[in-house]
Amino acid sequence: YDGGLTGKQKKVDLASYEIEKTRVEVELHQLKENINQVYFSIIIIQENKKLLGILKDELQTKLKDMEVAVENGIALSSDADILKAEIIRVEQQLEEATIQKQAFITILAELISMDLPEEIVLELPANDISRAEISPARPEFRLFEKQELMLEESKNLISSTWMPKLSGFGQLGYGNPGLNMLEDKWTPFYIVGARLNWQIWNWNQNKKDKQILGLRQEIIQKNRLAFDKTLSMSLEQYLADIRKYEKLMSSDKEVIRLRQNIAQTASSQLDNGVITSSEYVSRLNEQAQARLNLEIHRVRLEKARIDYLTSLGKL
Repeated sequence: YDGGLTGKQKKVDLASYEIEKTRVEVELHQLKENINQVYFSIIIIQENKKLLGILKDELQTKLKDMEVAVENGIALSSDADILKAEIIRVEQQLEEATIQKQAFITILAELISMDLPEEIVLELPANDISRAEISPARPEFRLFEKQELMLEESKNLISSTWMPKLSGFGQLGYGNPGLNMLEDKWTPFYIVGARLNWQIWNWNQNKKDKQILGLRQEIIQKNRLAFDKTLSMSLEQYLADIRKYEKLMSSDKEVIRLRQNIAQTASSQLDNGVITSSEYVSRLNEQAQARLNLEIHRVRLEKARIDYLTSLGKL
């Protein structure tokens, strides 16, 4: 009998194993956050490339009209040169976006341990957070619980070390001589006994060790409260971002409508020689930026929803 020392030690070892396993879950959750960041960065680049392609097509169409006007002496060759320079600038932006996407694809492939083709097109996910349970399911909370459990089991282990230890022993044999060393003949013999060990003077040290474990439990509880508070603030920020991007998207659509009207008017004015190519390019870029703003806000809205669900531990 060892005062329950072996059983308590097994419980401590099991609790330690559970802590290490939960720490892996925490690290995986942090990995999810990194994946989200890279994933949505790629989607923004994809949308930017798409809009740059549309802008390039519009510029090339207008350049063809301008070249005809220059040939007929209606417009200056500098007006066509301005459009050509702008097309080159857009092509540079497209090349830059392509290189950026390839770099992010490489990072994403490394994070998820999968081979991804450079030409892959990622889909923008759609999530409804209204049905998500508010109660967090983060692995950090389980980690705190398991850490407290291990400290409690460690207290029980300390109590077991103070308990008395009782052991029995026995020996059975047949020999010459037997237990009587003076008797010269073969005889059977046996020995039985018991041993008691109780280190009473360790009681004060055990008390101090338990106090130390109690302080460590208090630290874990404070860390849990701090984490819970930080998580609550993060969730509120994500909800605020969701509301913000929803409102921005509503106004973006109106801005796009107005910018399209302005760009169409500028196109007619350029055809009639009322404005220069530089002014037309400025109006066209403003329209393209308005479209890009809408797509960026759309992507960031979905990212805020994903971040909200991820912070809750639902993804």
